[in-house]
Amino acid sequence: MERKRPPTVGKPASGPARQHAAPPPAAPRWEGSPAPRMPEPPAELGLSPVVAALPEGDVRLLASQAEAQHPDWGKEVRKELRGVPAEWVKRAIVEAAVQAGYVDVPGGETEK
Repeated sequence: MERKRPPTVGKPASGPARQHAAPPPAAPRWEGSPAPRMPEPPAELGLSPVVAALPEGDVRLLASQAEAQHPDWGKEVRKELRGVPAEWVKRAIVEAAVQAGYVDVPGGETEK
């Protein structure tokens, strides 16, 4: 009895060369695509447009400066911010710090 197909285990049988399928083409890369936009801030936070538009690095720096200078104040503000979406907590801290006069926002006033 003759085999109708090559064996699937063991060493490849000598015979016709195996043909490998070409790998699928790579997905195109999107270079220079815009960063995903953050959702709009919750209205109850009362963020000024200047604070809402700050780059994330500036927000982290200003929030950490305010909390480092006034640790008790920082704890109180964080207690009040329970339930606020995480992406807005630091911005709310910066807004509160600006209103209290603890930090200055680069590039503008934050008057309401």
